[in-house]
Amino acid sequence: MGITNAILKVKERRKSEKTADVNFLVDSGAFYSLVPGKFLDELDIEPYKERSFSLADGTVLKRKVYSAYFESRSLSGEGEGAPSPVVYGEEGDEPLLGATTLGSLGLVLNPFTRPLHPMKMLMAKLNKLKFLLIILFSLMFVCSYAQQTDEEKLVITVKEFHLALVNKNTVSINQQTDKVLSYGHSNGWVETKADVIKDLETGYISYQAIKEDSILVAINGNMANVRFLADISATSKGVTSNFKLRVLEVWVKKSNRWVLFARQGVKVQ
Repeated sequence: MGITNAILKVKERRKSEKTADVNFLVDSGAFYSLVPGKFLDELDIEPYKERSFSLADGTVLKRKVYSAYFESRSLSGEGEGAPSPVVYGEEGDEPLLGATTLGSLGLVLNPFTRPLHPMKMLMAKLNKLKFLLIILFSLMFVCSYAQQTDEEKLVITVKEFHLALVNKNTVSINQQTDKVLSYGHSNGWVETKADVIKDLETGYISYQAIKEDSILVAINGNMANVRFLADISATSKGVTSNFKLRVLEVWVKKSNRWVLFARQGVKVQ
């Protein structure tokens, strides 16, 4: 049936300047894409969870999962892009382009001639039988991606909230937090929503960096808890300190949007 390769540009997010051109083997049977770890490290992309993967021989591997932004060159010559989860590739692993990324980019693999096509263009060229097959494959991609939507959206929201704290973006913080927010620190200090915004605006506290690792998400209806290890650099009363914490955040979904309800951090022993 032949082998299909595609060269895509990979970066942390859409507006990131650091990029890497990666030559992928297209594998529509794989759910996640795999990017060599050296590229993810060079692009400063951080993992947000760890998952177990079962191989055909029964071997179970644990790999970190990241969120990266992919750009492809369309047939019209214009760049098209979308975010997608990716697996960290270790030494010896070949770059793979999986179903989730294909679906995000609106690309489909022609099951007859093997090249990749934009979904609309391919549909216009195929006869009725081929059209139905492509619809089936596309639905499989969309359904697979939809299973990750809530979790992916929450992880992105969590990181955006932490970035808003660093950037003192009080407009975003106001939108991303519940009106009865309880924001607990590792020393027992608890801030309300008004306190968090006021203390950032007055400079009582400022964050230089907030890095998350080993993020675990558990969603139950409109409630979710997010646990992670945090490496935080912050300045309070003119003194800059670094903290390594275990953090629990409780998020509530309101009108299809996650807002932070409560947070508590404890020092890593």
